[in-house]
Amino acid sequence: MRLGAVGDVIRALPALDLLRRTFPDADVDWLVEERCADLLQGHPDLRQVVIFRRKALVRAASRLRLLTSYGELRRTLAALGEARYQTVVDLQGTLKSALLSRATGCPIRIGLAAGHAKEFAHRFYTQCVQPSRGRISRVERNFQLLSPLGVDPGVQPPPRARIFLSETHRAWAVGVLASLAPADRPRVLLYPGTSRRQAYKRWPAERFGTLAGRLHDDGVQVLIAGGPGEEELIRTVCEATSTPPAVVPSSDLRQLAAVLQGVDLFVGGDTGPMHLAWAVGARVLGLFGATDPVVNAPYDARQSGHRVLYAGPESRPYRVKGEQARQWMEAISLDDVHRACGEMVQPRP
Repeated sequence: MRLGAVGDVIRALPALDLLRRTFPDADVDWLVEERCADLLQGHPDLRQVVIFRRKALVRAASRLRLLTSYGELRRTLAALGEARYQTVVDLQGTLKSALLSRATGCPIRIGLAAGHAKEFAHRFYTQCVQPSRGRISRVERNFQLLSPLGVDPGVQPPPRARIFLSETHRAWAVGVLASLAPADRPRVLLYPGTSRRQAYKRWPAERFGTLAGRLHDDGVQVLIAGGPGEEELIRTVCEATSTPPAVVPSSDLRQLAAVLQGVDLFVGGDTGPMHLAWAVGARVLGLFGATDPVVNAPYDARQSGHRVLYAGPESRPYRVKGEQARQWMEAISLDDVHRACGEMVQPRP
């Protein structure tokens, strides 16, 4: 169970890989909210994707359609109970996910211990896991949550995130890249956005624009992508340079994943698309300030060559917001980002 968000679901995928290798004959389902469900579709390690329609519930409740909301929730809880699961692993650790785990009636419910689970969620688990130390990668913490099942995270090759793309997704990406950035030069994709609620994670848009111009002068093909509602942000980036990057058309998550498979470098903040780039094998230059890179940087167990630029203090809270986050993000210099791009992107023969 990992309901959301996009980056957190992606970072839970290596735990699924580890679980499947340990129990090759088990039936494994995944409970997830509708926004992230597409990431899991077609995954061969899953029997089915069970969707918790949170948005539909909230929308019905906000319109005072309480009977509709109650009926939807009741159907979801009944389906969880009827599945007769033997074990639930809650990788989310919130009251919402803990209550859903309890609704399964499952005899073994594994989750985070007090001090790590949120909103007293630990009270709903039958087995609580105390992470080995406070600041560890979310991927490693997910591995530790599987420890009551006797899994070995040290298996070789290391567990990895896998996202399965259809031929339709791949063909769409091939067409986009062929029209925007032919393969004769390196491709760098800039992702300046975040969710509106997490705008404090953004590096200044104008610097992305200047970076795009510098990379163009270096002989690099520069692309830019964004999510719904980020059109104005992308426009700001493009207006900050005389050589604006090519804009990737609006896409769903797996279309974006297919595009990312075809680029040489992803540059952006701590967002779902950054983790998506990591999952599909693109090199990542992560710009961190608002969130802790120890916890949230691309997991690099296979020494994949990712890099993080971080300008905050070594000892810091997990997350900062507002003016402090803005200052730490702005402390990441344009020169440092440009230099790192040059070191990470190799000219094509």
